[in-house]
Amino acid sequence: MTFISLLVIAFFVCVVLGVTIIPALVEWVTRPVLRPYDLLLLALVDACFKTHVHRDTWFRRQSRTEVEAAVEHAAREAERSVSAWLFPGGRRSARADLRRVATVIRRHKAPIARASGPSSFDLVAQSLWSGVVALIGDDWEALTAAAPPVTALSRIRRVAGAVWTPTVLFAAAIALPWIPGLTQAPALVDGARVTLVITAVLGLVLPRDASGRSAAIDAIKSLTFRAEK
Repeated sequence: MTFISLLVIAFFVCVVLGVTIIPALVEWVTRPVLRPYDLLLLALVDACFKTHVHRDTWFRRQSRTEVEAAVEHAAREAERSVSAWLFPGGRRSARADLRRVATVIRRHKAPIARASGPSSFDLVAQSLWSGVVALIGDDWEALTAAAPPVTALSRIRRVAGAVWTPTVLFAAAIALPWIPGLTQAPALVDGARVTLVITAVLGLVLPRDASGRSAAIDAIKSLTFRAEK
């Protein structure tokens, strides 16, 4: 890989980090003072609202996508609701409970994906709202009643699922020069490696929700377009 290719990779990594990390830092510094689970509560209410709003357009792919994104956002909010300074003594047990809650929340995406009518959306909205009521009442038994236990195997699977695709892309970028037939086209190999590395970095650093990914990708497309000009 040439020096110019390394510079291009470093440039795009800086762009991605700037798009994703700097806004997050600004949001963290300017955040209001909240109770530990307020953001999770708001995310659950938002998921209920979007599920209800899109019930009459259940047959549209865009409606299902927006509801699934709201459910995933609520699950992610559950996973990051615990910090060391909030629960210094029982952080491990609190995190295990919240991961179980996140698992239960994510299970609502499957009924949305296979919805057969407005009633499917109504059932999901009712289930999510029961979670809102349980969270307000601090009823963790109700929140985690349908959740599987968190085990070492489940943690390994979660980490493996997050890093598997970027690892494969990095391996492909490393192996490209040794593929027969490509050694005669170094420019093509360098371009493909840059693309693979950038895609792998995006998979690692970008948030899972669609809004965060689209903002970063749009910024990169804009910079690429200007460079081509």
